[in-house]
Amino acid sequence: MAKFTVPSFSDDDWETEDDSTSNKRSLFERRKEQEKTISKAASKNKLDSNVTVSSSSSAAEQLLVSSSTDDDKQSDPAAPPAPVAASSSNSPYKILVNTKQKGNPILKMIRNVPWEFSAIIPDYELGKCSCALYLSVRYHNRFPNYIHTRLKELGKSYELRILLVQVDTRQQDISHELNQLSKICILADCTMILAFSHEEAGRYLEVYKAYESKPPTDIMVKSKTDFLSQATEFLTAIKGVNKTDVTTLLSKFKTIKAIIDADVDSLSLCPGIGPVKARRLQQAFTSPFLKQRLGGAKHELVPTSEDMTIDVFDDDIDAE
Repeated sequence: MAKFTVPSFSDDDWETEDDSTSNKRSLFERRKEQEKTISKAASKNKLDSNVTVSSSSSAAEQLLVSSSTDDDKQSDPAAPPAPVAASSSNSPYKILVNTKQKGNPILKMIRNVPWEFSAIIPDYELGKCSCALYLSVRYHNRFPNYIHTRLKELGKSYELRILLVQVDTRQQDISHELNQLSKICILADCTMILAFSHEEAGRYLEVYKAYESKPPTDIMVKSKTDFLSQATEFLTAIKGVNKTDVTTLLSKFKTIKAIIDADVDSLSLCPGIGPVKARRLQQAFTSPFLKQRLGGAKHELVPTSEDMTIDVFDDDIDAE
């Protein structure tokens, strides 16, 4: 509360004047003027204090109103969510999804990367320079011109343009549709990726977004350079040969050349190999990749009846 000063008067001010002097005011008048001066000073100080208190109270009221408004906004569950920015620069860590993709089951499979709806031309914006269009084989069979329209709208806006094809048809042979889409992607300079489930399609989108700013070496296969790793990768490519068999063969023959030059009987003597794996190893080492016809033209290697018999025999062994 504001303080005010009351004017002080000395005793001399209250002394009476000479009654003979007519020009001098009476003691009563002087006392009345002094009281008026005191009341004016008190009223002025009180007015200043009221102004100060009212201004501080109004500021406090405004602060309380603003805080209560913010609390209401936070506590009200029915309040609409804040608007989401439609620009990718404001959301660099999110996948932007076209509003036309609402209801697509793929969205439920995108769990490891945040996403939001936005007004964009492609179906999915995976970064500043990459995007994806979604197409199912069943929808393509019904509306074959749809993909042409979307690619025309997309143009060359993005450096990397992906056509994510969902194989959702029960048709056994879809080679004709895939050949058509492959030609379209080549002409439009797009990358076509096949997904055989919604989960796989969502995983592709997550990986592209997660590796947006990472070097290509992070997703390349890192081949090992030591002898044991290379020999294991080479020999386990043959059906039925596992890592334990590779260790057994290398412990006996020491080198890959010695394993290739060994006959079936020598290979069969190794523990865990047996005659079936030995014949399969020998066949893989000695059979040509391509066979020559009489006319000189090459064709792909066709399994013989003996090979089919070995496969059936191995399947029986595995079942046991």
